[in-house]
Amino acid sequence: MKKTIFVFALVVSVMLCLALASCKPKVPEHEHEWDAGTVVKEGTCNKDTQEETKGEKLYTCTICGATKTEE
Repeated sequence: MKKTIFVFALVVSVMLCLALASCKPKVPEHEHEWDAGTVVKEGTCNKDTQEETKGEKLYTCTICGATKTEE
């Protein structure tokens, strides 16, 4: 009987640890602080056809990891 209770307590403890480990830490409210950005798509310009495609840059918040893109 003691062995069964011990095993049950051990299983519950392991499950609780796994559940807590999978939680993301909460980041307090803040204004985003964006990094310098990374070009994810180069803009192009074709002088012959006058066609232009806009590039795209990805910015990441240095505090919480949120992302945004801009042309």
